[in-house]
Amino acid sequence: ATGEGTAFYGIYKWTDQWSFGARAEVFRDDQGFFVTSFQESQAFMNAERGIAVANPIYGSGYNAGKATYSELTIGANWSPAVAFPSQLPSSLGLTLRPEFRWDHAWGLNPGVHPFAMTKASAAAGTTGTKDDQFLLSIDAILAF
Repeated sequence: ATGEGTAFYGIYKWTDQWSFGARAEVFRDDQGFFVTSFQESQAFMNAERGIAVANPIYGSGYNAGKATYSELTIGANWSPAVAFPSQLPSSLGLTLRPEFRWDHAWGLNPGVHPFAMTKASAAAGTTGTKDDQFLLSIDAILAF
């Protein structure tokens, strides 16, 4: 099986407290081998152990077949000036990172959709309902 991909990362430092970033990725799964969705919490580990994923005890896996997947993420890094008590090290820092991510898949067989998969659709041997998915998230980094 073959697959290929590329990624781009960029960060612009606007001020000492604010920076903005973007990431774009494209991945081509030429034979539909690498991109899989597992519907049970242990199904991926069982597949790595060689336990057949077709066995309903271990959950089922789903593969959308040959496809190209892309991802675009935009975000910000905010490092507020935080006044810490004098007994704490001055190297403490806080960074908050909100981001928005868009995933898209194209080049799929007609009627095949890799996103919005459910247990019921996996059990029926069908696919998800969407070619796009969106994620809004935030994380925090406390440096010490």
